[in-house]
Amino acid sequence: MESRGYEPDIVAYNTILDCLCKNGLLPEALDLFSEVKIKGIRPDIFTYTCLIHGMCNLGQQEEATRLLSEMVDNNISLDIVTYNTLVDALCKEGTISKAVETIDMMRKQGIEPNVVTYSTLVDVHCKEGMVSEAEDIVDAMIKRGIEPNVVTYSALVNGHCLQNETDKARRVFNLMIEKGCAPSIVTYNTMINGYCKGKRLDEAVELFHEISRKGPIPDTVTYNTLMQSMFQLGKVSTACELFRKMLASGQVPDIATCLILLDGLCKTGHIKEALKLFQAMQNSGLELDIVPYTILIDGFCKAGHIEVAKELFHQLSDNGLKPNVVTYCVMINRLCKEGLPDEAYRLFGSMGDNDCLPNSCCYNVMIRGFLRNSYTSKATQLLTEMVGKGFSADIFTATLFMDLIIYTNKSILLHFAYFQGMGKLPSSFILRSVVNAGSHLSNFHSFSSSSNTIATHIECLSKKPMSMPVRGKGKRDHRFDNVDHALSLFNKMIEKYPKPSIVEFTKLLGAIVKMKHYAIVVSKYRQIELLGVSHDSYSMSILINCFCQLGRIDFGFSVLGKLLKLGVEPSAVTFSTFINGLCSQSKISEAVCMFDEMTEKGYQPNLIVYSTMLKGLCKTGNTGRAVRFLRLMESRGYEPNNVAYSTVIDCLCKNGLLQEALDLFSELKVKGIRPDIFTYNCLIHGMCNLGQQEEATRLLNEIVDNNISLDIVTYNLLIDALCKEGTISKAVETVDMMRKQGIEPNVVTYNTLVDAHCKEGLVSEAEDIVDAMIKREIEPDVVTYNTLVNGHCLQNKMDKARRVFNLMIEKGCAPDIVTYNTMINGYCKAKRLDEAMELFHEISQKGPIPNIVTYNTLLQSMFQLRRVSTAYELFRKMLASGQVPDIATCLILLNGLGKTGHVEEALKLFQAMRNGGLELDIVPYNILIDGLCKAGHIEFAKELFHQLSDNGLKPNVVTYRIMINGLCKEGLPVEAYRLFGSMGDNNCLPISCCYNVMIRGFLRNSYTSKATQLLMEMVGKGFSADIFTSTLFMDLIIYSNKSILL
Repeated sequence: MESRGYEPDIVAYNTILDCLCKNGLLPEALDLFSEVKIKGIRPDIFTYTCLIHGMCNLGQQEEATRLLSEMVDNNISLDIVTYNTLVDALCKEGTISKAVETIDMMRKQGIEPNVVTYSTLVDVHCKEGMVSEAEDIVDAMIKRGIEPNVVTYSALVNGHCLQNETDKARRVFNLMIEKGCAPSIVTYNTMINGYCKGKRLDEAVELFHEISRKGPIPDTVTYNTLMQSMFQLGKVSTACELFRKMLASGQVPDIATCLILLDGLCKTGHIKEALKLFQAMQNSGLELDIVPYTILIDGFCKAGHIEVAKELFHQLSDNGLKPNVVTYCVMINRLCKEGLPDEAYRLFGSMGDNDCLPNSCCYNVMIRGFLRNSYTSKATQLLTEMVGKGFSADIFTATLFMDLIIYTNKSILLHFAYFQGMGKLPSSFILRSVVNAGSHLSNFHSFSSSSNTIATHIECLSKKPMSMPVRGKGKRDHRFDNVDHALSLFNKMIEKYPKPSIVEFTKLLGAIVKMKHYAIVVSKYRQIELLGVSHDSYSMSILINCFCQLGRIDFGFSVLGKLLKLGVEPSAVTFSTFINGLCSQSKISEAVCMFDEMTEKGYQPNLIVYSTMLKGLCKTGNTGRAVRFLRLMESRGYEPNNVAYSTVIDCLCKNGLLQEALDLFSELKVKGIRPDIFTYNCLIHGMCNLGQQEEATRLLNEIVDNNISLDIVTYNLLIDALCKEGTISKAVETVDMMRKQGIEPNVVTYNTLVDAHCKEGLVSEAEDIVDAMIKREIEPDVVTYNTLVNGHCLQNKMDKARRVFNLMIEKGCAPDIVTYNTMINGYCKAKRLDEAMELFHEISQKGPIPNIVTYNTLLQSMFQLRRVSTAYELFRKMLASGQVPDIATCLILLNGLGKTGHVEEALKLFQAMRNGGLELDIVPYNILIDGLCKAGHIEFAKELFHQLSDNGLKPNVVTYRIMINGLCKEGLPVEAYRLFGSMGDNNCLPISCCYNVMIRGFLRNSYTSKATQLLMEMVGKGFSADIFTSTLFMDLIIYSNKSILL
């Protein structure tokens, strides 16, 4: 253009600048930008936006900010696109505070954030784990009149899924639909991925079906996510079926799909199918890297086909590929397991030939191979070599060495470099914990470094400022209102020379811990280490506490391992921290071991440690151990306080050990310890559960006499118990009593009363109670409405139940699965199956997910109405939805098939139940024997009856009644009577129904005399003839005039 006399204008330059920036050629773009300015051409907003975008893509946010300032200086009107580009880049970098500052700057320029700006902020907060703050941002944008779009909602859904809060994610998902914002395939994929990671495959599949019906078209990501989850859960046939559906839908699998299938087939033992898939991948022209080969080699190894695996390994070079460390680890591991450690070591030694040096994983696998094959000396040499290269033994290798030390007493192992510096070997529990250190310390470093970039931003936006003093030298205090101030002080400390001691750093970090910013503390520890400041026992205890609070007690043990390696003995604080962490994760056995270790080493646990242990033991139901621990406290000079006693009393009451709880309560009072309301509540709850309402009322009076302030929990416990006992009037009196005490009933109180009235058939009175609670401004909740619905259903008033159901929806109270199941059960009992099915379809479209109760209720009703094919269809739908049948489902099917004459199908189902590993009791046998008898297959019924003892079962009265009835109907009353007489052999004495069936059998087969004798015997035992037996006798008297009967 220039050579031909055409001077390019700003539009021409912008076009090229934009192209250069998008292709990552930023230096060339900047050169062109300089040329524009030299020529006196004024850059416009588009010019700057292109460059800012290019800089941000390359992580040059500071340069982009400088360019933004240049625009302001040149009076170029900034637009929202420019700012959004920069805000997005700052967020991706993790500098949320700078992104917020940029938004403040744009507001000062008179540019209001738009939906893109807000969505960017929501996304970054969600990815940093700050979902609550992200929701606050959404609230703020709505207040400013900006409606969230699909990107905003998708970001929130993703945030909750990342925190494994899929129920909250689903609520956001449902909200966006209510707001008229249609979810995109990204939203669906995010939800499906969240469900899959939470192992809630049924819900993921249901969402997939929802897409197929009304959502966007599922993409490869959708199918890949579901297939991976199916393989992980061992649902191979389901995964293959989904793959077939994927192909049928026209969706083309990508390399990720193939790898998921290949890995899934290999890991589930379907090696032939995996090989076919691999060959198909090769033939399709896909460029395969080392990953699919490694997956297949691993599959062959695990299937025991080591020779095939070796062949495939040696073919790698023919295909232009080199094995990586994973491939070597797989091969070495398998060779060792096949008893070929020498061949494995040759392969290990050849790794360098492929420019692939062994890493920690390879060393550990090889060492374990030597140990398992009794090559102790070689394992020792390789361990020393590994440590020399900076690698550590992982938990599995260390455990093998420990076993060798313990069981073979090989003193040579004690001189390993790995154990140097550890001093005297600690006892078993600490030893087992410490061996984690090698593998997890590397994880700790990576955890620290990643935390260093994001943890500050995750936690620095504290919504609850706290004033926290940090005492420095002398009497000077460093006070700060939030974590930003603390971090500012930390940054000043690390810039000082000489560096402050670990004591000074520990004081500051301890204060940050009190503000519960644990991730920040972890990241700062790594910084302190890099400064060359050595940690002491107390500082390490703080770090251990942070890991425990973050749910990573394994990293905590790694830190302990490092302490021991450095020759630092753990303090009482360290032990206490671990005990607290283990108890919070319900690892009580490990906590008890740690407690014992603590006392063995001469450390005296304090009252907090004892209380933590007591709480942990009670939480996991270790009642006996908790009581013994209480006694241990006393024996060691610690007098348990009310909290300790109440914790154990609560545990005893919950386990039905009321007398033991009362004994402990008496002991507490004898010692002069004043019980509080929690103590009394525990006892009242325990008494009520055992039906001791009078005792509970007496205890209530004792609370009043002792001037202890009663709370709503106490009264609700007593009211619930009185209602369950059926004494509603006393429950109402108790409500009046609590009102006199100045305590107003809450929704729980009202729900209890509504439930009691409904169960007594007093539904009208229950509705009056609901009206009363609304007048008192207490809104009914889902439990209230469910109770009313159930009340109407129990009265067979389905139309009224439906009106309540509709009313709760109108009032904005979403029905839960209990509501739907109650309604469906009501319709089924009223034989209104079509309406029940209509409600079932409503759930599938917009309600909660149908559970096993939903399906069982409908199946039973369908069989009762002899709609066998409909029941089959529903059962197939149930299986397709991922819902797993329970024993009740199987019994409903078995009974339904038997009673509708489908005996062959019933027999197949019965065999499937036995083959499925279900522990079958006498009930399914009774159902099948009854079905066989009714179908006239008496021989098969007898055979099954005689098999009972082989299966460890004894017939009950129902079994005998069925068999006796079946034999009599087949004209075999004598055999039936022999069976009747043998009932005592199985400790099963005949009852009224057995006598009546046998007597009727005699009568129908004209054994009048025997029938008469048995009737006399029956009456002598206190039983009576039922209506059917009496009718037969009457007919005999009338039509045959047999005087003997009179």
